[in-house]
Amino acid sequence: HGLVFMGKSGKKQGGFSRLRRGIVVLLFLAGSGAGLFAVGQKFGDSIPGFQALRAQACFLMDKMPWVSDPTIRIDSRDTAVTSPYDNLVIGVPGMTDTVLDRRGYALGFSGEHKQALWVAYTLTAEEVKTKAAGRSEDFRVDPYIASGTARNEDYAKSGFDRGHLAPAADMAFSKKTMSESFYFSNMSPQRPDFNRGIWRMLEEKVRDWAVDFGKVHVVTGPVITVRNESIGTGGVTVPQAYYKVIYAPDAKPPRMIGFVLGNVGSKRQLYEFAVTVRSVENVTKLDFFSLVEPNRQNHLENVLELEQWKWSPNR
Repeated sequence: HGLVFMGKSGKKQGGFSRLRRGIVVLLFLAGSGAGLFAVGQKFGDSIPGFQALRAQACFLMDKMPWVSDPTIRIDSRDTAVTSPYDNLVIGVPGMTDTVLDRRGYALGFSGEHKQALWVAYTLTAEEVKTKAAGRSEDFRVDPYIASGTARNEDYAKSGFDRGHLAPAADMAFSKKTMSESFYFSNMSPQRPDFNRGIWRMLEEKVRDWAVDFGKVHVVTGPVITVRNESIGTGGVTVPQAYYKVIYAPDAKPPRMIGFVLGNVGSKRQLYEFAVTVRSVENVTKLDFFSLVEPNRQNHLENVLELEQWKWSPNR
């Protein structure tokens, strides 16, 4: 009672139809998978074990040959020596719950405080001058942290900025390093007048010194002496202060300097916050620049010579 058009080859028409259906099914499954992944990213942190599985998947993906600049998990100080990046070439400040090394920076993350206790990176004059990426503003969970990180919801209406530890402006030399600087593992709750004031001035000064001396090694992080304030349902600790230590190995002569600044705005001059690197170690219980030749390390960590550092803007 009806005609079925077979064309010149019913077999070919049927094969094409099956192929088309197969493509549609694959697209549907891919779309569903992407949707499930998106749902998992949004709600998965409430599912026991989700963060750990996500981290394992990320590290497996990074082993694929087409992945450039993968994130490296550092399980020991010996592992750091084999990393392809230069962030930990003069030592790991301290082993924490999770230590990661990326092209732009390395970090030691604390699951208890939901932030890094230190980030470390080498900043060169060339990197400072290379502006390959603008601020990506893609604040997001760090999927490589098995214990989970803070989330946007933790900071919302908290009155605190999502303060970078490794500054976004220091990571502008590539799109990937810029984007990875917006992981919440690199954020800490900073008071707005601090983050946008004296802390920003110090970050700018570090870039000046990288240009002055060719490169600097930087370690920075929170000072948490007591846990008397936190934000968000995840319990992100609000630090009382922040530190930064800098080593300029190619300066003439080589030099080190440290800073400790309270998590409040200030009109004081930057040099008023300068201290010895050893004093920062005493406060944080970390060991900075531990692979520097011992005699040089001991000398430079215990002296503070303000006149060796240029304090007026030079860029």
